[in-house]
Amino acid sequence: MGVQSYNAAVYMPPLGEEGHYVTWVVDRGDLHSRTSDIGGMELYAGTPVVTSDPFRLMEHLAAVMLP
Repeated sequence: MGVQSYNAAVYMPPLGEEGHYVTWVVDRGDLHSRTSDIGGMELYAGTPVVTSDPFRLMEHLAAVMLP
């Protein structure tokens, strides 16, 4: 396949509960090209800044969206 580097994420139901598993495996592209690189924060946390805290974003969204 020619994959040199990849990101992977798995979302699972809580332990002891039935549910669906969601899995992502994404090719990060050519290791020698800076423009093709993509990281896990961009894919799974929705932000291009690694210093961002995805848990703070989650707390904010829950406060705004949940009753």
